Amino acid sequence: CTLSHLNLWKKCVDENLRDIIIIEDDISLSKIKNKDIERIINIIDDPNTGFISSFYSNKIKKNEHIWGTHFCILPKNICKVLIENVFPIDVPVDIYISYLNKMNKINIEGYNLFNQKIHLSSIQDFCFKCIFPSDIYIILFLILK
Repeated sequence: CTLSHLNLWKKCVDENLRDIIIIEDDISLSKIKNKDIERIINIIDDPNTGFISSFYSNKIKKNEHIWGTHFCILPKNICKVLIENVFPIDVPVDIYISYLNKMNKINIEGYNLFNQKIHLSSIQDFCFKCIFPSDIYIILFLILK
């Protein structure tokens, strides 16, 4: 999944596109209302801000986790940052984007506009790295406790 997204980020940068829209094959499309179009336009009007329809959040805020990348509108500036930091691929693409958003390396806004079809991924195992604290002292404390 990350490699597919990476190829589209590269396409955006290489072809000097303002933005790229990424729609995954497991999206559950619904009719978009005019107010949603206006809301998205207000978000992506800033060339440094991307939009993601996150299905676990009514509003994506800074330092909030992003779940799902089934519908994204990403500007070229964000695509460049995503390309620069993608390797090694050690987490799912939504976790990767969420991390960069939390670290203020990119700016993502959005809300639940579309849903993802319910399915179990056959290519993704449980991510142990995602649930463990990053601080070695906390890990040592938990082990020694």
